[in-house]
Amino acid sequence: DEFKEMNEFYLKYKNQYYKIGSKSDIVKIFPMYKSEIKKYYNSYAQLEESDKNVFIENLIKEIDSLIPNEFN
Repeated sequence: DEFKEMNEFYLKYKNQYYKIGSKSDIVKIFPMYKSEIKKYYNSYAQLEESDKNVFIENLIKEIDSLIPNEFN
């Protein structure tokens, strides 16, 4: 039998935790960056398939770079 790694991702933003399971979850948190999130998903679709952990980590770093410092 083959085991598949199942990870859950949570994001803390403005003292609240959000479960991240899909692109729409991220867009709900950051609707002002919808187009950037969509571009990221389109550009890194292969990474999402091959290494979801790195994909999500890099996506969060990308969003973090867009957010003005007073909100980080």
